[in-house]
Amino acid sequence: AEAAAAVFGEPDVLVNSAGINLRPPFGELGEEVWDTTMTVNLEAPFLLGQRFGPGMAERGFGRIIHITSQQAHRAFVQSGAYGVSKGALESLARSQAEAWSPYGVTANTLVPGFVMTPLNQR
Repeated sequence: AEAAAAVFGEPDVLVNSAGINLRPPFGELGEEVWDTTMTVNLEAPFLLGQRFGPGMAERGFGRIIHITSQQAHRAFVQSGAYGVSKGALESLARSQAEAWSPYGVTANTLVPGFVMTPLNQR
């Protein structure tokens, strides 16, 4: 966040689109997979929001956009920790909206449709 702000200045728009989807069977899902998934999919957007959201609010304008997933609403293909992280990300967006919308900052989620990629082939 600091390196990007140093080069480009404070942003008006933050898009959290990075994600990781590790898929062990839920009964075999260990702490390492859980922690890695939550770090990338939830903690990073939280920390970036905490870093940039207050400045957006102070300037009176900002947009925070989180890319979530249909798996936030329904589990499929061993979505385990991924689905949980995306559901939590949607809840994070609601909390950010509640905190900063009075100051001109919106926080929303985008839920893409199913995209056929090698990860989803089966």
